[in-house]
Amino acid sequence: MSSTDTFDLARMISPTDPAAFFAKHWEREPLIVHRDAPHYYDDLLTMDEVDRVITTYQLSFPAITVANANRPVTTKDYTFGNDVIDVARLYQQFALGGSLVMNQLHRFVPALAGLCREVERDAGCPIQTNIYLTPRESQGLKVHYDSHDVFVLQTHGTKHWTLYDTAVALPLRGQSFSEFPAEPGPVSAEFDLKPGDMLYLPRGVMHQAQTTSSESLHITVGVLHTSWAEAIIETVARIALKDPAFRASIPAGHSQDGFDRTEAEKTFRGLLQRLHDHADFDGTMDFYAEEMRSNRPSLLRGQLQQVCRLALLTPDDRVGVRSTLVFRFRESAEGLTVAFSGRELTLPPHAAEAAKHVLTHPSTAVRDLPGPLDDDGKLVLVRRLIREGLAAAL
Repeated sequence: MSSTDTFDLARMISPTDPAAFFAKHWEREPLIVHRDAPHYYDDLLTMDEVDRVITTYQLSFPAITVANANRPVTTKDYTFGNDVIDVARLYQQFALGGSLVMNQLHRFVPALAGLCREVERDAGCPIQTNIYLTPRESQGLKVHYDSHDVFVLQTHGTKHWTLYDTAVALPLRGQSFSEFPAEPGPVSAEFDLKPGDMLYLPRGVMHQAQTTSSESLHITVGVLHTSWAEAIIETVARIALKDPAFRASIPAGHSQDGFDRTEAEKTFRGLLQRLHDHADFDGTMDFYAEEMRSNRPSLLRGQLQQVCRLALLTPDDRVGVRSTLVFRFRESAEGLTVAFSGRELTLPPHAAEAAKHVLTHPSTAVRDLPGPLDDDGKLVLVRRLIREGLAAAL
């Protein structure tokens, strides 16, 4: 898949506008997109690619699991040794009606890794992909809700979906359906997803899906949110490192019958006021932003060829930012610092303008880069950015 064909959020939910999506659907209500475009997601995943991964990588449980709503399946039914997948027996379970669930397949399929990185930029949180391959006239999971938002991208076959009410509004990750089971309420929607169609489900919405006359393959794009509750807990933890009042113990004897809580409540309310007065909102937001950048390693497919081309680059060659890069600029008297993939690169002030241009544009001729550098200086800069995995020659 070329950089121009990269799947970002806008392409994934098209024709819905991302701004409208975040305003109306994000964490609020489902979105169903019917396209009549059966090859829409072919660049991301095919049945043959799924078979290649299963039969080539010698995966182990839980990278692949089997789910069957109609009969129990244990890992011993499709693994051997140290939970290594027995491919023949795995496909036997598929023939018996079991759905094959491939967890975090983006670790093995570059197109899915690129999708995750693009959506992460818009969503501002980690994204993962799980794959569901379901045989005809089967159902993998019984009615349930998820504790994270999901986008369902139907790539092969048809699956019939039934949505119910929201069992738990915006459940935390620890409020999984297995820990907090609920009964489905009235049906809120019922529809088929065909190849090229998409469904967005906020966490907590009860649902189930089953195939009819064809096998089904879909990509589940999982959104791993950071809740305000988690952000507040992080803020308290940061304050506690500086303020010993938050590190003091709750009163001795508090568990005894008749314990007077009056002074303890005053202390508790006082600490809440101190939290209100001294909470470092920017510090907490910076923490999560830096965590996103540090935990998103660069996707450097083709880097070998890029390095081999370095000595052959000329001012007429074109260069652009890597489309899946997650980074941040910081300018100072020392120059331009680029924070990415858990590290930083600082460039001198006279190279800052050209570097910023490269890292904010998909394609520019080297000689056309702005700033005071001459052509030789521009080539030195571009080669440095390519070696670091920040840019690519086109």
